[in-house]
Amino acid sequence: MRSNENLTILNRYYTNLTLLKTQMKPKFGFIKAAAVLMGSMILFACGGSGSSGTGSSAGLALTKSDLIGNWVLCVAADGVSLGLSSTFNEDSTITNVLSAYGNTNCDALDMLTQDPTETDSFELGAHLPNQTVTVDGVVITLTNVTEIDTTNRTAGDEDFGQIEYTIIAIQDGAKLFIGDSSGELTGATEALRPTTIAPAPFVKTVDL
Repeated sequence: MRSNENLTILNRYYTNLTLLKTQMKPKFGFIKAAAVLMGSMILFACGGSGSSGTGSSAGLALTKSDLIGNWVLCVAADGVSLGLSSTFNEDSTITNVLSAYGNTNCDALDMLTQDPTETDSFELGAHLPNQTVTVDGVVITLTNVTEIDTTNRTAGDEDFGQIEYTIIAIQDGAKLFIGDSSGELTGATEALRPTTIAPAPFVKTVDL
């Protein structure tokens, strides 16, 4: 942990992330919101060199094995950054940790704060038609867009048992995209499942 001075700097310069942190929780629902809200910010890959795998074959739905591992989204502004680390596990759970850093690349050597770990369970559903998404000016075609439902499993959490409905896709085994819930399709019910992909990928850092 760093001094109160650093925490003051974080609050001073990080208005967007402070709002994000207070309104959302570090669970998969948070990831969904984070991808939307962070889409307009500067994105950095946090740690690792990414997976060398290729994910599901073109035109096929994702499987649990495609997701297993650690995925990180890092956003930076004004000299500080916020990182969300999400690990998909063999037992169909997701463990999530939100951390703030006194640098622009989510370097753990300069961590300011870290929230408690939270847990979700997940279930994959139907394969959906291909989608395109533009990341840093490059148009990417995603062929393995798949429905995913997540349930809050964090004991004592006020949203325990809440289910969120979204979509997910992986590019080249190394970038994880999720549904865009910024509009009316919030993912709160099956009928409100997002139908488009948000342009803010998480980067795979560790294979389990």
